[in-house]
Amino acid sequence: MDGLIERFNIGKWDQRHFALYDGEELVCVTVYRRGADEVRRRMIAYELLLMEASGVLKREGESNGAPGK
Repeated sequence: MDGLIERFNIGKWDQRHFALYDGEELVCVTVYRRGADEVRRRMIAYELLLMEASGVLKREGESNGAPGK
C-alpha cells in the first residue's frame, strides 16, 4: 500500500489550489487540501479493490483447474 500512497501525490497547484497526481499525470485540482486527500483516499481504495479482485480471480482459476489442462 505504501507504493500507492507514493504513487498518488498531492502538491500545490497555485496559491489557492491543490493538485493530485498519479505519478506525473494530473488527476484533479481542488480548492482544499482535504478534498485532494479524499480523492486520493478513494483512488487508493479503488486500486486495492481492483488488486483484490484480480487476486480472487487468479485463486479461483487455480483451485478449479485452468482450462485446457
